[in-house]
Amino acid sequence: MKNLLIIILTLFSTITNAQVVKGKVSDFYSHEPIIDATIKIILLDNSELHSKTNLNGTFEYKTIQKTLMLITTSFSYKTDTINFKQFEENNNEIWLAESKGIICTVPIIYKAEESNPEYDYKINGQSTTNFVDSLNRKQGRWVIAQNDKYDKKSKYSFGQPMSIGYYKNNVQVGKWLILTPSGKIKKTINYK
Repeated sequence: MKNLLIIILTLFSTITNAQVVKGKVSDFYSHEPIIDATIKIILLDNSELHSKTNLNGTFEYKTIQKTLMLITTSFSYKTDTINFKQFEENNNEIWLAESKGIICTVPIIYKAEESNPEYDYKINGQSTTNFVDSLNRKQGRWVIAQNDKYDKKSKYSFGQPMSIGYYKNNVQVGKWLILTPSGKIKKTINYK
């Protein structure tokens, strides 16, 4: 009887410690909710949960573990990866932009781009691009793109890659490619 009571109390404490996380996925430009978006939730132990948005663009999930990141996908939208700290700072809202042309979230491989396994940042065995860790530090491969859609003076169009390289703990490392507005390599810079 004592063992049964311990088991029941353990289950009850696990259930009461579960955190309910709620969020919303919206279109970046129209601010309309995105219906049926898929959210892959990566937890501290690298396990995954999955959720979908409803007709209001909202989703929720329950976990007893700390959430590391949310990866959101929806048809005709760019995939968005956001760490949990950024998600909370953004009032639990994820903004997706429509997928048009060259997108910085799509890996672009140049022959001159070196693979840097020592700086590569992997989650669940897969390399990341433009990843910010839970301490808000840039890690792994980054594609820096023109991100100001209102900048009329820029020679680069919105979303167009300007440079590609690696970060380790928020510091540029290894070989970086600086690109021209036409996408050609302008120069390379080696960081130590």
